[in-house]
Order: sequence, then structure tokens, then C-alpha cells
Amino acid sequence: MRASYLRTSTEVTPPPFQQLRELQPSALERQTVSSATAFVGALRHTHCVVSHRWLAPHAPDDATGSQLRAVREYLLANPAIEWVWYDFWCMPQGERTPAEKVEFVHMLQNINVLYLSLSVLILLDLSYISRFWTQFEAWCSMQTLSSSGLRPASKGVERRCTVAPILGANSSLVESLLAMWGERSPQQAHDLLSKDDVTVTNLSDKEGQLPKILKLNETVRAVLSRAGGVVTTLRQASGLLSKATPRRRTVSLLPSSPRASVACRLPSRPSSIPSAMNSSSVSGCGAESWIRQGCDNPVAVLRQRAVQATALRQQAEAAEAEAKRAVEEARRSEAEIARELELAEREGCT
Repeated sequence: MRASYLRTSTEVTPPPFQQLRELQPSALERQTVSSATAFVGALRHTHCVVSHRWLAPHAPDDATGSQLRAVREYLLANPAIEWVWYDFWCMPQGERTPAEKVEFVHMLQNINVLYLSLSVLILLDLSYISRFWTQFEAWCSMQTLSSSGLRPASKGVERRCTVAPILGANSSLVESLLAMWGERSPQQAHDLLSKDDVTVTNLSDKEGQLPKILKLNETVRAVLSRAGGVVTTLRQASGLLSKATPRRRTVSLLPSSPRASVACRLPSRPSSIPSAMNSSSVSGCGAESWIRQGCDNPVAVLRQRAVQATALRQQAEAAEAEAKRAVEEARRSEAEIARELELAEREGCT
């Protein structure tokens, strides 16, 4: 769902997916995300997934829209978020057509990819910690991913989750949630979630997801290892772009002349750049030392920065092309599986 729609909506809470698709089609967009694109963190700063408890069997929010208010507050505080995934608004609900059943099952089987890779908004109420799905989602949101697999995310930049207490919850419950799941390994998460006091509406969900927890570590390791250089380039590009926000500096072109000063927009120097870009550097002082020492050759500096920017663009374009090929392959596989599942359902297979 478009975050811009939620930021400006005056509804107490949006309707379920099918009604929303009919009444507000522009609010929704179908996006196919490959595991490699998600696991590298390419969508973390623009996509958010909401972890919440359903307050009633037929609707997740209460009559006053407590959950939507919390979502809207989060979006207003985080303007970079462009897309929001919330199950009631983004998955087929209630009576489903055969095609919607296929779509729903596919989403349910792969939903953990979102909680492992996107920004996660946790809507914490008093019963959140007792439920299977919410605790599973919270644990996923507190993991960081690499070619070595999963590990608990350190506090600060690595942690992707924001916990918003709603209804009767308070800061003490927030700390309890973070302490419960912030340091657990896949095996420890599996063991805790398998206990009888962790409740779930559909027992088959718990039975189906528990074995997956133990496989997540290997799945992440395999996906990121196969992606190899593409993952590295995407991470570098993502990191560089996030650090390269232009900032205004007054640069003296001719230090001896008080009148010869202009306002230039120079990107911040990245803390690290791809090796291919290191080899393209030219002799002469860097931008920072030029500004500090009064170097009288700004053209050479700007040419160096232009070479670096071109190399970054070329690497990003190559990575984007590879990612598009992976997406197309995933779409073909998805469509084939959907056709096979629909055929099996028509034939009465289980």
C-alpha cells in the first residue's frame, strides 16, 4: 500500500484488501520481490511491514483505529517510507476466489522474507507477546543478514524494528519484548515458539512455520552466497547513495580573492567505495584536503569525483540488470507454481 495514501487518509481504518482494490485501486501496487533483493536490504529504507495482533476475528483494528493511528504517526516521522505492507490491507481476506487462495497461500509461505529484510513497525499491545505469529515476526525483525547467515542485530543502525506500544502497553512491555527476542538464535527462537503457551488461531500455521525457522539460517546463507558480487555491489550502492546526500559548502576557488567564492553542492565523501572505483582515482589532493588546504585545482578534484560517480552508476546498473533477470525468473516460477496449485485444487488433491 502506498504510504502517501495512509498519511493523508481520514478513515478510521482502511477496508480489507478486496474492497480496497475495488474502491481505491491507486492505493495498492503489486510488487514482486526476490529473496536476494530483500536480503541485501535494498528495500529497507523505502518499505515497511507492520507486525500486529488481530483484535477481533473479522478485523485487526479496534473501532477507534488505534493501529492505523500508530501506523500514520510512524509514517509521518519517517517520510522516506514509500510502501507499507499490512496483512488486512494487502492479502485477500474472508471468502476468496480460487486465484485469491493461490495468492494468499503464496504470501503466507513467504511472508517471513519481509520481516527479515524491511523496516518493521511492531504495534505492541498486552497480548502481543502471547501470540505465535507476532512473536515470530518480532524475532525476524531483530535479526541481521549476511552470507554467514542470521545473527541478532546490534542496537542502533542494524536493528530494523520500531516498537510502538498501543492500547494498554507501555515502555516496560517494550523492553520485555526486546529482551525476549533481541538475542535469540534460530534454534532458541524455534524452541520458545514451539511451547504450548504460544497461541495461534490456526494450528497448521504454527506447524508449518516452526520447521522453517530452523531452515532460515541456511536459506539466508545460500541466497546471499549465490548472489555474490551482485549483493556486494547493491550494498555498496545503497550505502553510498544514503551517504551521498548533497550538502551545501562554500568553496573558495581563489583563496587570495575575497570576491571569488561560490556555493557548490558536493556529495559527502563515502567512507568506503568499491575496489573498481579505488583504482580509478587520480593524483592530486582530495576534495576534503582541497577545501581545508586551499588547493587551487578544483577541476581535477571534480573530475575525480565524476569518475567515481560514473563507476558507481555503471556498477549499480549492472547489479540492477542482474536483479531484473532474477525477478523475471522468480515470476515465471511463481506463475508456474500457481498454475500447478490451481490445477491440483480443481482435481481435489491435498
